[in-house]
Amino acid sequence: MKGYVSRESVDTLRYKTPLPRDQTQRTLKRNGKHRPRIDRRWRLDAAIRYPSSVRGLVLIAPNVTGAPTITHPAPIEDLVARLAQAESSNDIEKAIEIRTTLWLDGPLQSEGRVSGEVRKLFYRMNSAALGLMPAGANMDAPIAYGRLGEVSVPTLVMCGDLDLSGIQQRSRYLASNVSRGAFYEVSGTAHLPSLERPQEVTSVIADFIDQCKSRQFLRQ
Repeated sequence: MKGYVSRESVDTLRYKTPLPRDQTQRTLKRNGKHRPRIDRRWRLDAAIRYPSSVRGLVLIAPNVTGAPTITHPAPIEDLVARLAQAESSNDIEKAIEIRTTLWLDGPLQSEGRVSGEVRKLFYRMNSAALGLMPAGANMDAPIAYGRLGEVSVPTLVMCGDLDLSGIQQRSRYLASNVSRGAFYEVSGTAHLPSLERPQEVTSVIADFIDQCKSRQFLRQ
């Protein structure tokens, strides 16, 4: 999850702030056992700017730089505004409560839809994420939305069917407009299908990687 501190936190957090263009290229070219991570918000942009450094993309409920702002129904807009206020005032408990509604249960679902260890893990992850220093601003122009056709590598886009409707639409649009895209809907999940259905998501990604390796990737 974005911002979560793991045992690889030192290597991960080094790349939490957006990278200058030349540093992004160096990051992509690094070899070794532990590859650094590019923040998911700019992975599409990196694939467009440095296509020779990217062999495939797996994107789950992705952001697309330059995409039109999503307009939500009024109750959800209210939640989004309250979340922004809670985060700006550093009200961590309130922010986690709203994030749980939006991202874990799903905004139109009953409270507590997701329970048990997954809910506890979500709380811990967000407590850690909200305690991080603010990320820096991306200095590059937001290019991805208008140049999706330039993404030539196999691209798997996944999204839960209980996620925000605008995010579902954007995910499908992305999969349809890159040259070798496929969309997979994770039924019964909201914004974090890898947290709710880790085995299913891992299996789909593993199959996608196998197809890429065997060069049998087909547009779906």
